[in-house]
Amino acid sequence: MIVRSLQEIIGTEREVRGPGWNSRRLVLARERAGFSVNDTVVDAGAELEMSTEEDQ
Repeated sequence: MIVRSLQEIIGTEREVRGPGWNSRRLVLARERAGFSVNDTVVDAGAELEMSTEEDQ
């Protein structure tokens, strides 16, 4: 079982930012849990174009 808090992720390589968003990666695919979990916050009023890895 993986147990993590947002507090231990903030300021590490698991916290990533871009224009208008901030994402904290709690569970990564490389950890082989069969899923990933992210806490992503989008700034109010932000307009973002989203895509998947297959789109790139």
